Amino acid sequence: MLLPALPHAPSGKVDYGTLPPPSAKRVEDLPFVAPRTPLEEYLAGLWKGGLIAYEMAQQLRAQGQSVGMLALLDTTIPWNEANAPFAEDAAQSAREYGFDVTLEELGRLGPDEQLPYLWNHVRKLGLIDDDTPLSLAQQILDDLKRLFHTHIQLGSAYALRPYPGRLTLFRPTDSPVPISVSADRNWSKLASEVEVHFVPGLHHTMVKEPHVRDLARLLHQSLSASESPTPLRLEM
Repeated sequence: MLLPALPHAPSGKVDYGTLPPPSAKRVEDLPFVAPRTPLEEYLAGLWKGGLIAYEMAQQLRAQGQSVGMLALLDTTIPWNEANAPFAEDAAQSAREYGFDVTLEELGRLGPDEQLPYLWNHVRKLGLIDDDTPLSLAQQILDDLKRLFHTHIQLGSAYALRPYPGRLTLFRPTDSPVPISVSADRNWSKLASEVEVHFVPGLHHTMVKEPHVRDLARLLHQSLSASESPTPLRLEM
């Protein structure tokens, strides 16, 4: 299904909850269109968008297409029973994002039940303070409540498969709570090769000024070092 533009929430993030249902057509029934511009030659994703990029890379490889670069921007392996052998850091990762419970526990809550945790989360990240207008604070919380619940539900239903290729992971150097987790977030248990780069900032600020300049520089270096003659496309 083709959309003229992706729907965005007031925060600027893609609003996955308002996307139309996926097409009934199977991926293998759709015609393959080769990349037409350099921007369409690479595949990457931020947090849960990284899981979408991961699955796209899997399906393209299954079709016999080559993937030059698969990049994940601070994407963690989601916890569920199928992913248990790979997601041993899942509980720690939630606390690294500033939550006091695991992502698995958050996933069992409804959007309204998640609200107190999200409130503490945005306070720790500095997105809301005592001077934030009430209307803006309500908009930010409503936005995060909808998006976060959708992200958790999607992640908890996705069973990862080993990826027979190289994966590049970009991680922030800072976190609201210092936590000891695997540098590659255990992606080396799934991918045949993992390259890790650290970017200044937090999970939400590594993609914003001024840290996004460092991310762009590292991403450019990784793209330049890509050995595949036919990489894929960029999805942020």
